[in-house]
Amino acid sequence: MIDSLASPLPATRMLQAQAMTRLWPKADGAVAESMGLACKDYMMEHTREYFALIPELIDQQASSSIWSDMIAQELMIDDENGPLEAADAFATALHAKAREQGASLDNEINRFHRWVRGRLMELTTGH
Repeated sequence: MIDSLASPLPATRMLQAQAMTRLWPKADGAVAESMGLACKDYMMEHTREYFALIPELIDQQASSSIWSDMIAQELMIDDENGPLEAADAFATALHAKAREQGASLDNEINRFHRWVRGRLMELTTGH
């Protein structure tokens, strides 16, 4: 199922992104780690699609919180430079990918970046 985020079919990717949103709160261990990596890769490869074709993941606080948590958890284990620096680099890469895909998503990416950094602060400081 996780591999479906890399499907060549947009409808399949959208369906799986929505499924990931529902499954994340129940995931743990290796499954959660696999989900976080797959979601991070999906956002990088299909930046415009994530922000344009799955608006419920942006507009609903619960979904945004879930995706920012998935990405934050992945950045905690994925980067040796520190998670906040990894979040900044990820946002920069999303901006570049959006421009490459012909989309102007500065506000959406900046908002998501703030959510990820906020979640990382909670994870690293306990607040």
